[in-house]
Amino acid sequence: MRRQLAVLISLLMLLIPAYGLPAIALAAGDGTAACSDGPLAVNRWDGVTWSDSAAKQGASGTIEAGLELNNCHPTRDTPEISGSFAFSNVIPPGGQFNSIAQIGVGNCRSPFQCSGGLHYYSGWGRSSATPGCSGWSNRAPFATELSQSYDNLHTHDLKVVHTAGYWAFLSGSTLLQEITDNNICWTGKSAQWFGETWDAGDANGGPQNDSAEFSSMNYSNTVGGGFFYTNFNPSSNCNFVLPNGLTSYRCDIISATAYLWWTAR
Repeated sequence: MRRQLAVLISLLMLLIPAYGLPAIALAAGDGTAACSDGPLAVNRWDGVTWSDSAAKQGASGTIEAGLELNNCHPTRDTPEISGSFAFSNVIPPGGQFNSIAQIGVGNCRSPFQCSGGLHYYSGWGRSSATPGCSGWSNRAPFATELSQSYDNLHTHDLKVVHTAGYWAFLSGSTLLQEITDNNICWTGKSAQWFGETWDAGDANGGPQNDSAEFSSMNYSNTVGGGFFYTNFNPSSNCNFVLPNGLTSYRCDIISATAYLWWTAR
């Protein structure tokens, strides 16, 4: 995978049932492993979060060309849901599940939700437990495959932007989707960038010796306002790993605005 500027913003997704497969031992976490998680695939992700005293009204980052997002191999002809993703997200205080707005790229295979190969994906949702959302209905942030094609030969700036009246999801200057303000009851507190897989056999970001790079991470504090670069500690790792005993999804902050992201074997 070529190293080029890269970054995104992320989400946790609610998955729907698919065809279950028996659990088996996995090979290396590079997408060659067999599907394992059964009828409800489990989110496994890593990433970084930027938060300060101001509300977050946007998040943006650049993802490299040649991004590797690999799916596990099915053990029979009817695969379970499987997918690897990279996202840019805005989330409210506490990060309540479902309350998120995100745009990203994914390689997803499912008889229900996605067609396979690299596509843009968006997601947004809300939880009545989130501050400001009492009395609102819950909405799960289902991954939505967007119609625009994804060109993996070039870098892509993935951006969530809150402007007057709506939330917009963009790749560069191209509008991919927008939703109106009356769908979102929560106020964003953090900007977040992460990679996600739906099966322990999926792999995102490539191996450690050829890891993906996300860069130019920036955020907005005001509705319709300008963006500011993050200021991460370059000496920190940023792993938020859901251990499965088989594979691990890792990241390291390498500059004030960039991190590396890979699947450990």
